[in-house]
Amino acid sequence: MNKSIVFLTLLLSTKNITLSQINYNYPQTPKENVTDNYFGTMVKDPYRWLEDDKSPRTNDWVKKENTVTENYLKQIIRIDVNAGHGAGKPTSKQIAEFGDMWSFVFYNLGIN
Repeated sequence: MNKSIVFLTLLLSTKNITLSQINYNYPQTPKENVTDNYFGTMVKDPYRWLEDDKSPRTNDWVKKENTVTENYLKQIIRIDVNAGHGAGKPTSKQIAEFGDMWSFVFYNLGIN
């Protein structure tokens, strides 16, 4: 039980930001009054306009959504190479070092 608590504490302490701290500014998604009749059942499809992937309107909406996603990823992933945390190291080397660190922790906690 103590090993699990120590592991959980270590895991949570490695996070620099919580999801509640991230500001999501999603673009407005307009709705249209589109209804289809399927064998007597009326089905509303207010986002039908998004199905046209060649439409400039859809492309603009997708670009805005991608901006939200990119901003989110920038906040949870360190991209700045001058941050002083592994600056200049290849990503594969950083991943290997991270894996070595957690292998050491798991081994010393007796977690297999």
